[in-house]
Amino acid sequence: MKTLIAGQISLILCCIFYLLWWRAGFYPGVTVSRVTGRVGILLYITAALGVLGVILSVTGANHIVAGKDIISGTAVLIGDVLVYIVLLLGSRFLLHRQVTTELFLIVGWSMLMILAAGKVYSADAINDRSFIAMLIIIAVAAALSMIFYLAYYNVSPMRGYIYGMIPLITEAFSMLIFTVMLVIGALNR
Repeated sequence: MKTLIAGQISLILCCIFYLLWWRAGFYPGVTVSRVTGRVGILLYITAALGVLGVILSVTGANHIVAGKDIISGTAVLIGDVLVYIVLLLGSRFLLHRQVTTELFLIVGWSMLMILAAGKVYSADAINDRSFIAMLIIIAVAAALSMIFYLAYYNVSPMRGYIYGMIPLITEAFSMLIFTVMLVIGALNR
């Protein structure tokens, strides 16, 4: 459980540094290199924390001993790929939206969180209400992320700048709630 918690904390920090990078590199009217200098350092810290967070979260979830997993990792992975393809094609060809890395990140984050929540629930580390609440929180965060992702290029630069931050905030907040659930569950064991 400690490894999963460390992974979630790393991903929360990733979101914070992503927000800092977004602030420094995407503020309307400001032109800077987004990959070099101080702004670039924020990007590389973001990427390092993200990779570390995913590795720790997946490793941590995979090492949790559960009798029978309530959610099939294979089913979620296949579903994730299918959802990504549908959203990629739909956003590109139906909505004529430029596809960016954020689509992959939103769908991948959702998959990771569903798998982690399912694993800790299967191991009785969170109760029924917490599990259902977490699934709802993940769904709301993913839906909000997609709404603001899709709207980004159709609004003013300042509004787009704000819209670009909302997925990071909702996902960080979701992981914070999940981390608190895990810590409380661990303390009550």
